[in-house]
Amino acid sequence: MMRKFGNRNLVAACIRQAAHRHGIEILALEVMPDHIHGIYELPHTMSVDKAVKLLKGYSAWKIFRVKEKFRLRYPQGHFWSRSYMARTIGIDEEKAIDYVKMQEIHHGVNFA
Repeated sequence: MMRKFGNRNLVAACIRQAAHRHGIEILALEVMPDHIHGIYELPHTMSVDKAVKLLKGYSAWKIFRVKEKFRLRYPQGHFWSRSYMARTIGIDEEKAIDYVKMQEIHHGVNFA
């Protein structure tokens, strides 16, 4: 669903809304056709697991409100998979941000 430029922008906007709503700062975000890459700064009181649930939950809820026909593709209401990968970063933050920003080239994706 994220191959179309409009859907890609919708997904990014919904993730940004979810992050803003819950006090999560997005340092980098790239939406690929079948996954996303992001670097986030979480509030000190928030676990990674909680942040992922908030970002996925709110963004999926918002996406299904805007694109009601997505329910035909995702009848169980699960836009995102259960899995995720998370790492902490420190002094190489700029390298990590550059890595995320280069994902279109890395995956050979060209959004039209």
